[in-house]
Amino acid sequence: MSQIESSLVHKETKELIESVKENKNPEDAPHVKRYMKTDFECLGVRKPLLHSLAKEFYDAHKKDGNLVGVHKVVEELWSVPIYDVKTLAISILRRFDKMVDRSTLDVVEVWYDDIDNWSHCDGLSVYVLGSIVLRDDSVISGIMSWTKSDNPWRRRGALLSTMLGNRKGKGDPFWTFTMLNDVLEDEEYYVRKTFSWVLREMGKGYPDFVFEYLMYNKSRFSNTDVKESVKYLPEENAKTVLETDFTS
Repeated sequence: MSQIESSLVHKETKELIESVKENKNPEDAPHVKRYMKTDFECLGVRKPLLHSLAKEFYDAHKKDGNLVGVHKVVEELWSVPIYDVKTLAISILRRFDKMVDRSTLDVVEVWYDDIDNWSHCDGLSVYVLGSIVLRDDSVISGIMSWTKSDNPWRRRGALLSTMLGNRKGKGDPFWTFTMLNDVLEDEEYYVRKTFSWVLREMGKGYPDFVFEYLMYNKSRFSNTDVKESVKYLPEENAKTVLETDFTS
């Protein structure tokens, strides 16, 4: 047991960590570590098991009336330098998507300084931040400022924070467009990889906005990004974007 683990005060946290360790998979662990390119210890625990632990925790606390205890547990889980335990912390918060709020953002914002892989960034940003933004859009101005951060995971996270709302047609496309414009010249691989994903998913809820944005900005994207971005646009609009030449 690490020094961090021995300092944990919540019995539930310790029990959750023990459950994770009991289900380690030494065969898968090195493959996960290599695929995620993470420096954290990997136990190779299967995701369905982590989701099951998160559901059990949610079922036990969904009627607590507040997230104070939940926040304490996930903070402790996140402090453990094990990839699978950190994944569990995010999985638990995803379960509380109808309750997360500004206080949750205060808890998880500092996690971005600890993130070293796309999986944690995406799970936290799309589903936890995304749920917070859907419930309280007053937080978006602070998140949008992350596009100026030196931390690439914050920049990626900012872009992904509006995806949930955009998919459902319950967001504001201009938040996303503003952030995209801030990072279009970004040279970081994991930031650039979000461009087409963000626009493609926005096409589910706001196809007209995506069409108009691409008609004005197509030349700023790679051909591959453009092809991915039009996936959910009406066929005629997608064809127009793909066939329009802005270079001549």
